[in-house]
Amino acid sequence: MSENPAKLIGRIGWVMQPGYPELSGEEGDENITERYIVAASEIAAIPLPGTAYSNTEHEFFNMFSGLRLRSRTVRAMTGGKTYEVVLVYAYPPGMAPLGDTEVYESVEYSTREFSAPLNQHPDYRYNWDHKLLAAEGVVSSPSWWSTAVDDRMKEEEARQWRWARPDESVPDQWRVLLPEEKPGITSYLTGVAVVTHTCRSASRTKLIRKIADDFHIATPPETFGATGFWLRGGSSMRKEGRYWVQRVTYTNTSKLDGDIYVEA
Repeated sequence: MSENPAKLIGRIGWVMQPGYPELSGEEGDENITERYIVAASEIAAIPLPGTAYSNTEHEFFNMFSGLRLRSRTVRAMTGGKTYEVVLVYAYPPGMAPLGDTEVYESVEYSTREFSAPLNQHPDYRYNWDHKLLAAEGVVSSPSWWSTAVDDRMKEEEARQWRWARPDESVPDQWRVLLPEEKPGITSYLTGVAVVTHTCRSASRTKLIRKIADDFHIATPPETFGATGFWLRGGSSMRKEGRYWVQRVTYTNTSKLDGDIYVEA
């Protein structure tokens, strides 16, 4: 801006400069900047920090009435009769834009993959990873060989057959009647349904209240068709502009111990 003295015509007061007010910033983190040329006789009327924003000339800017004066810059112009004043308005910490205390939510489905022991497979059979031994002279196999899920058998059956791990040595007077069905396989790839729930709000207080539900049995806003139980995990919170963002995951499971976890 030119350092030439501004020409005073009558009472200048506060003269807004061309191109101002100026709105900038992301949604929820807006700033309004105003630039004035002010007569020396009027500079004492400079607003105090924290003053609410208002605009009698441009109605559009009044939708940001929640802004408060954050900074003031005053520069003396040549001649001492005028000042250049720059005022910057912003939302103060903790204040919701336009009194906005709504909680905006989104949900996302994913599958958490992991490797589980073979014996945890829902269709597990004991002969998958165990060989069947037969006593000397026994040539037939039992009817339960392909359906057994553990090593339990009747006493008289135990005198004819026994299970053994693949790497287990065969005792005297016994032989391998049937080898394991799935040699070398000790685990399988599986996964659990996970729903990530994200809440966004200018109201930090509203989001903090939800943290009390962490590590409880709770159903997410959307299950995406998954059945069973849901366990809410631990929340995380961060600041994005003027908004607080809370993220928490819900993990699906077929059963939960009611002595360990309780309803939210």
